[in-house]
Amino acid sequence: ATGATLPWHTRALISFSGIATDYWAVAIGLLLSGLCLLLVLSRNSSRTRWLLDRVVLRVPLIGPVFHKACLARFSRCASMMYGAGINLVEALGFAKATLANKSLESEIVLITRRLVEGRGVSASFSEAHGFPPLVGRILRVGETTGAIDAAFNQLAYLYDRESCELTDKLEQSL
Repeated sequence: ATGATLPWHTRALISFSGIATDYWAVAIGLLLSGLCLLLVLSRNSSRTRWLLDRVVLRVPLIGPVFHKACLARFSRCASMMYGAGINLVEALGFAKATLANKSLESEIVLITRRLVEGRGVSASFSEAHGFPPLVGRILRVGETTGAIDAAFNQLAYLYDRESCELTDKLEQSL
């Protein structure tokens, strides 16, 4: 009515709204096709699976819950294996299988390599990108006291509790 030109972002929003209204079925079809393609690629390409698993850990709301649950399961298994007398490198190998995340599994491979090279447990975990600094700090205490299995058990307890708390908050917000 005033003859003024609308800002570019308003014009883009109006155009997008018109396209979405007219071609919603095509948009849904493209979205589903893309998801199917990602599923097929993740099953056939280890690189794609690694990238998707890395992205999953960063998804808001769900990523932190999944990450903490993986860390709890890994720590619990490492604690049991090491406590049963299996050497740490082998215990980490067994515990790696519980992660169900290729990104975190690749971090364990790097940690294991550092341990075989003679690096310390806490230093190896502290340098890993998929493990929070808390893991290195608690393992440092376990390393100095000679109770690495207890340190992994403590991590399992902490991350199990945190994942439950995050799940409860997520349920309450929905």
